[in-house]
Amino acid sequence: MQSLLQNYQKKVSEKLDYIRAISDNAKKETLGFYGVAGTANIFSWIPELRERPVAVFDSDSFAWEKRFGGVPSLVQPPEELSTIENVIPAPFRLHDVIAKSIEDRKIENLKIHRLY
Repeated sequence: MQSLLQNYQKKVSEKLDYIRAISDNAKKETLGFYGVAGTANIFSWIPELRERPVAVFDSDSFAWEKRFGGVPSLVQPPEELSTIENVIPAPFRLHDVIAKSIEDRKIENLKIHRLY
């Protein structure tokens, strides 16, 4: 059990470091996250992200223009993805579906940073 937990902690740390690196490389550009529930977890693990410009997107229209626990910006619809240059699909369970949905929009200059 201890080995499993240590391996899990290592994997989580790798993902968080990956997000930090993307954030550092994006400099002052707005960093986008897609999937409000997964994004809330990321902000709880990396609170320093609250100090940089971020945008959060979700396909759930009930979440649009609302705040979500711990996320420092209003949730936006996917149609607003063209306003950013970097996006991270956040939820594990729907990661591939969300990444494909973003790719299908064919937004010029938008880079998708896959976590999984």
